[in-house]
Amino acid sequence: MFYNNAQVFLDLCYEELMNTENQSIQKSLKTIFRIVPEDMVEDFLYSFLRDNLAHIFLNEWSEEEFENAFDLLLQDVVKDLKDQTKSMVLKVTLEGQEENLHRTLELPYGLALDEMVHMILGTFKVSSTHLYNISYKHDTFMCDLTPYSLNLVENHLYAGDYMVSELGVRKGSVFELCYDFGDNYIFNVEVTDINHHKTLFDIEDSVVLDGNGYGIWEDAHYWLDLYYDDKDYFYEMMEEEGMEEDYFAVNEEFDLDVANETLIEDFDYVCQLYDIDIDDFEL
Repeated sequence: MFYNNAQVFLDLCYEELMNTENQSIQKSLKTIFRIVPEDMVEDFLYSFLRDNLAHIFLNEWSEEEFENAFDLLLQDVVKDLKDQTKSMVLKVTLEGQEENLHRTLELPYGLALDEMVHMILGTFKVSSTHLYNISYKHDTFMCDLTPYSLNLVENHLYAGDYMVSELGVRKGSVFELCYDFGDNYIFNVEVTDINHHKTLFDIEDSVVLDGNGYGIWEDAHYWLDLYYDDKDYFYEMMEEEGMEEDYFAVNEEFDLDVANETLIEDFDYVCQLYDIDIDDFEL
């Protein structure tokens, strides 16, 4: 019975929202209806009402104060939606092997910072849970699995707690991504463009635009550099160490079509690698 009454109340609020005469709210609704797919917009607004009405009602406000608060909340939603209609083009290069290993990606601007990292690592065929951090301007954001998660230091920042959009990222912005603090793979990430779209640019819309080199070799940065810098000596050293030719991915090549076919799969895989309990992680 309580559920039914609550649903009736939500229906009344939705109806009143659709018939509002507040011009600012009307403007926000117009933007929402433009951006959100038609078959999703009603659920989107109902979800907004469920998430925010109770919070507003906790305050003893007048009708005007209530409407102003509701208007501001809706404006915040619209701002977030507008960020989700943007995409960013990233040029990613491996330091020291800029010509041999690089990617150009178009990704959603509305990603969390750790999601951007996982997308990048996925395109370079990362297959382990080595620690990483990513630096932007004067801040360094940690992987959730770093020792910092054990509260060994204060005032640390986590990549998963920040959205790319809230960092003020724009064309020309530069990140430095360090993966595996032992092998010390450094990726330089430059935002070469910000594109605007009429509707949402979702993770599924991500695309690899260009690239070279199959990927990095886990726990073998020295061998990777040796392969690209002096192939004859590389094979000589492999023979001396008794390694088979297929020990490293020397016969794998970058293929743009394959990279796009596996882009989301590789992203999901890296996300799963880092989705573990810190108590189960061995430093």
